[in-house]
Amino acid sequence: MKNTFVVLLKGVNVGGHNKLKMADLKSTLLIKGFENVTTIIQSGNIILTTDLSLHETHQKFTSILEKKFDLSVPVLVLTPAKIKNALDAFPFFDKSDDESKLHITFMDRKLSESEWNGKLDNISLKETYQLKEDILYIYPSEGYHKAKLNATFLANKFKVNATNRNVKTIRKILAKTE
Repeated sequence: MKNTFVVLLKGVNVGGHNKLKMADLKSTLLIKGFENVTTIIQSGNIILTTDLSLHETHQKFTSILEKKFDLSVPVLVLTPAKIKNALDAFPFFDKSDDESKLHITFMDRKLSESEWNGKLDNISLKETYQLKEDILYIYPSEGYHKAKLNATFLANKFKVNATNRNVKTIRKILAKTE
């Protein structure tokens, strides 16, 4: 049975760092046996089909990035259903009509409320947020670039792989999975 997965890379082609040509990645993935490979914008959003499981896809994809492209970045492999459910549950649509200002951060593990609260004690946050297990919904009123609860902060503070996408990009990704 074929599985469709969405692969999200953190920190690719941002600010001149971790450069990765999506056309090169796509052709390599096809050569390595992935099918129906689609990339969305240049910041590491890939849709692919495979016979592999989610875990096997993650391992193979990470290995390709490291061996072929000498790139070691956080990789999250998600099902389209996981992303759609996250979007459907987004709690802050009332905060802005501009979906590029509404954000969802995906993490590679669930964070408990006690872990979350314990590590955020005494930290002043201006952004509006809601944690739901391994997903952080965020509306940073001053812009994501000024938000403390960005993916790098989460990775450092909670030792998770995390990557963020705005709702506008998530809609583009989901449209390509249908």
